[in-house]
Amino acid sequence: MKHILLSLIGLLAFSAVGLSQLSEGAQSMSLGSKNALVLELPKTDAKDVLKQWKSFANDLKGSKAKRIDKKSGEHLNDNILIKEFDMGNNTVDIYSRVVESGNGSRLTVWFDLGAGFLSSAQHPTQYKAAEKMMYKFALSVSKEMVEDQLKEQKKILKGQEGDFKKLVKNKKKYEDDIEDYKKKIEERENDIKQNLEDQSNKKAEIQKQQSVVKEIEKRLKDLD
Repeated sequence: MKHILLSLIGLLAFSAVGLSQLSEGAQSMSLGSKNALVLELPKTDAKDVLKQWKSFANDLKGSKAKRIDKKSGEHLNDNILIKEFDMGNNTVDIYSRVVESGNGSRLTVWFDLGAGFLSSAQHPTQYKAAEKMMYKFALSVSKEMVEDQLKEQKKILKGQEGDFKKLVKNKKKYEDDIEDYKKKIEERENDIKQNLEDQSNKKAEIQKQQSVVKEIEKRLKDLD
């Protein structure tokens, strides 16, 4: 059963990562229409993804995420140094927004390099680093999804194991009941034998008493 559970979780993880799509294109934001990376994350909740993205971005060296546009939900992490993904030694301002999209959510990220916004055409090296960063985030989202699914499946498994224990316990009770019933049946069979014997004895007593009654009745009649 555990092997089946782990196989199911592994399949869910593969599916979650495989269905994530990363694209590039101009997207509207607080500074106008700027080139951005857009990550589609099917079967995810936008609120959960935003929470995960803020945590992910906050782990980078720089300022913590702050919301700069309440209406659109745009956030900014400024002066970020992304050495982990080989984006160079210069700091980057990262603008981001998470919205619901179909049956999942969409993360849009703009990388302000100072001299312009990141694009594959103008910044191929940094773009590959940004791609790597986005895919790592997608993997972390998928991992958390699978961890949640694992918790849920374990909860179901625990319930099933509890049900199985109850079934085993009930079987033992039924078996004990059967033994009790067998003893009771044996007792009743003996009671029936004794009852038949008692009936026979009582019948003989009745016949004897009937003779006594008839004899007295005859004597009474003779006195008339």
